[in-house]
Amino acid sequence: MEKMYVLLRKDLDPVYRMVQGTHAVAEFILRHPDCAAEWNNGYLIFTETNNQSSLSDWCYRLTVANIDHEQFYEPDLGHELTAVAFLATEEIGKKLRLHRPIA
Repeated sequence: MEKMYVLLRKDLDPVYRMVQGTHAVAEFILRHPDCAAEWNNGYLIFTETNNQSSLSDWCYRLTVANIDHEQFYEPDLGHELTAVAFLATEEIGKKLRLHRPIA
């Protein structure tokens, strides 16, 4: 079963991170309706990475792994990359060495 993973930047305020992550999930659902239907609002896992540069690195890793993902760029921050959402199995999540989920 695939889970929705949301990568957030640790260098943003915690409340802001959640807002950005929600935008990334919404983008994913809008652009990948078939995948979203399969996910069916199941598991949602928020994880963190250090900053915009490391988030960009994750986008590259997801692209190389051929995993559909959506990036969210915040207009209020000069269109900086703030969050990424993607669907993956737990096995793939482990292979990608995601940070520990946010408690």
